[in-house]
Amino acid sequence: MQILEYLSSVDPLIGVTAFSIFMAFLFPLIYLFIIDVERAKELKRKAKDYQKRMREARKRGDEKELKDLLEKNMSLLGEQMSLTQKQLICTLAIIIVVFPILKRLYGNATFKLPFPLPFVGSDVGIIGLYIIISIPASMFFRKLLRVD
Repeated sequence: MQILEYLSSVDPLIGVTAFSIFMAFLFPLIYLFIIDVERAKELKRKAKDYQKRMREARKRGDEKELKDLLEKNMSLLGEQMSLTQKQLICTLAIIIVVFPILKRLYGNATFKLPFPLPFVGSDVGIIGLYIIISIPASMFFRKLLRVD
């Protein structure tokens, strides 16, 4: 509860920024603890290999090999989805719990961007600022933690 009290006392820009960065760090950590990272990397490597072999089979016109590779690739994609589904459920549960708290803390706060964004304009709300900050922060933490 002290964290909520602190967040409610700071400027909404600082609070939403800190929250966005924290969440961008938390989600790759969840990925590391829930998913077998080595297995995910292996599946990704195999999928790239299948895609390369499918392009070659398509160039040669070998429909039988193409169909076989496509079936194997689809099986691989199914396994990848089942791996990432666990992480998705955990992160979604966190978002469902935390975003209403953030909304309660800062209400309808709006933030003026230094330049207008296409389809967004120059003013964003809490969710818009979260998205703008969390995308580069997530990319940074995923690289840092070698999740990709």
